[in-house]
This record gives sequence, C-alpha cells and structure tokens, in this order.
Amino acid sequence: MICVFVIAVLFGWPCSWALKDEERKEILDSHNKFRSINFMLNNFIYSTNLEKLAKEWVDRCEFKHPERTDPKYSGLGQNLGMTTKIEVNLHGMVEMWYNETKYYTYAINYCEGVCGHYTQVVWAQSLQLGCAYKVCSPLVARENVYPSALFVACQYSPPGNFNGQKPYMSGIECTMCPSGYNACDNGLCVTKSPGKTSTKSPQVSTSCSNRTTTSSTTSVSCSKVLAMMALVIAKHIN
Repeated sequence: MICVFVIAVLFGWPCSWALKDEERKEILDSHNKFRSINFMLNNFIYSTNLEKLAKEWVDRCEFKHPERTDPKYSGLGQNLGMTTKIEVNLHGMVEMWYNETKYYTYAINYCEGVCGHYTQVVWAQSLQLGCAYKVCSPLVARENVYPSALFVACQYSPPGNFNGQKPYMSGIECTMCPSGYNACDNGLCVTKSPGKTSTKSPQVSTSCSNRTTTSSTTSVSCSKVLAMMALVIAKHIN
C-alpha cells in the first residue's frame, strides 16, 4: 500500500539536477493553466533563482518543516510533493495541488480540509516560481523512511496564504493586473511586446490514519496508486 501525504512545509539530501527547459515549461504552463481558470490573475514567470532554492531544498531528502526564520526561505511560498512511484509527472503534481479547490469555499474564504497548496497556486500576488526534483534514496518523512522516492519542490515569490486574505479577487478577468502587466492572454495578465507574449514560453528571471491540525496543517491518507506530499511555506499574518 502506498500513502498519500499533504502537509504544509519541508527538507530533503544529496544530489538533484537542474530542470530541462521542457520541464520548466511543463510546470510553468501547468500553473498558468490552472490560474487562468480564476479571474484577475497574472501569469507566473519562471525564476532560476527560486529553482536553485528548490534544488537545495530537495537535496536534503528529509521531510520536516523549516524554521520560519530561515534566511533563505523566509518570505517565500513553497509547495512540495513526493511519490514512491518513480515517474516524473510535474503536471500531475501541480494538478494534485490545484485539486484541493474542492475543499475551498471562496465566498467565505474557508477550507474544509487541506487547501493551502491550491491557494498558493492561485494566489494573485505571487508573481514568480521555480521548481526542482530529486530521486531520494532514502526519503525521510517524519516517522516514515521510504527506500526510494521522487521529491519535488516549488518556491513562490511573493508568498501566498496570508491569514484572512482571499487568494484572488473575483471580477472581470485582467481588470486588476499588477504593475508591468500590460495585456490579457487566455484570461491571465501578461507582459506583451510586439510579436511576443509572456505565456507562450517559460520566461526566466535571474533576479494510514487521518489527522489534521490548524496553522501548520498536516493530513495523511492511504492510496493504492500514488504517494504525494504537498507543502506550503508562507509568512502568515495572525
């Protein structure tokens, strides 16, 4: 039996590798596809600096929360995933995070279950992301040790999931684009110059029981097919 994990923050250990351009495009396009389902969102831009941080994270291969005061990761959002089925499916990871939408009620800004990974994916004020993955042998996940597991991390800047705030504003698409976003493409705010639109390619910026808790939310359930772990690190306002 394989277990599915969803949590809210993590660590990993030596040695990951840089994503290929097509993998960067896959994970960027997946995020932007799901963001286009909601109104008034910008498209994400890919950051190699955030990718480096994600790479350092998965290299630790240890599943635990980082300190909020960690100078490298404070002020960033993070989603994490793991699977004991060693098959790289970056779109599948993003889709699983997004599918937490079923637990979220926008009208009252309420989660019935775990939905922080979904809200980070669609957080309107998050502008950049960078991701990495590694096959960890072993991967330590709290009291569990997996002999071999695929470990994925995505970093987001600025972070999402501020207490009391909705992830995005409801309204007409592309009517509240952030500064610097001058066009609308497939429902997303984009930067556009003659002959080129930013959503078309991965832009790069260099700059088994169940239990839940509040605040740092953790849930554990069992599945026959896939084991995944999703995490969000963000600066919360109490």
